[in-house]
Amino acid sequence: MPRAGVYTYKETGDGRFTRSSRRISDNGPGKQREGQGDIVTDVNWKATGKYIAKLTFGNIECNFEPDILEIKLPLAAGSAWDIDGDCDIAPGVSMEFSGTSRVTGTERLSIGGTLVDTWKLRSSARITVNAGGDTSEQHITSDDHFAPAAGLYVRSTTKTTGSDPFTGEPSDSTTVEELESLTPQSV
Repeated sequence: MPRAGVYTYKETGDGRFTRSSRRISDNGPGKQREGQGDIVTDVNWKATGKYIAKLTFGNIECNFEPDILEIKLPLAAGSAWDIDGDCDIAPGVSMEFSGTSRVTGTERLSIGGTLVDTWKLRSSARITVNAGGDTSEQHITSDDHFAPAAGLYVRSTTKTTGSDPFTGEPSDSTTVEELESLTPQSV
């Protein structure tokens, strides 16, 4: 479980360079809230993994029952798991996540001058929104480096294709996020 605070990431993709912040706050034993932009994720940390309980996109809430397994713990070579879940986000509107994640190896990276051991994860997921008979799908593939000692993704490459689940607009992008420091700024 990561320490509460604000983590800064370098973000590159589609010809742009920006910085983004991820704010993590504690919400009780084993519970945290992660916020980045207008996306807020409520997570539960258990001995068996990191679980997504709720996603909030602006004013749209998605409460998962049961929680979605984001990272299966303990991580091990060859480990794989499903990342499936669904929710109702409004009357007649549902969202479904379906996909898999697997461990592809290990790698030691330097984050802000500190060496950290990471597990390399590859995930592939589909987000489907059904609204009154209309369906939109977005496909997300990511290659991530997760540092268990910090409880954080320290490097992620994410490719998104399909339609934005909320606007229906076509989406096709690749983004790389790299954590700048393992030490968070205070909230």
